[in-house]
Amino acid sequence: MREYQEQNNLHFSQISDKNAEIAEKFDIEIYENIAETNIKSKQAIPSKFLINNSGKIMWKYIAETKTDRPDIETILNAIKQYC
Repeated sequence: MREYQEQNNLHFSQISDKNAEIAEKFDIEIYENIAETNIKSKQAIPSKFLINNSGKIMWKYIAETKTDRPDIETILNAIKQYC
């Protein structure tokens, strides 16, 4: 992610939550069966957050479905409004 940030001249932090540990703290984790098995996997509900330097959530988007994502214009408008 650091390389991507540098290549795209991004001046904000990005976080990847591979094990859904942060999602659990924000209460946005779900458990789903893996394929056709009875094995449950903890996954994060797709979400986007803008968090200020004090740690306050300024804007959030929590998906309704696994494929639900905000469009780029929605994200850019939130950045303009809250950053």
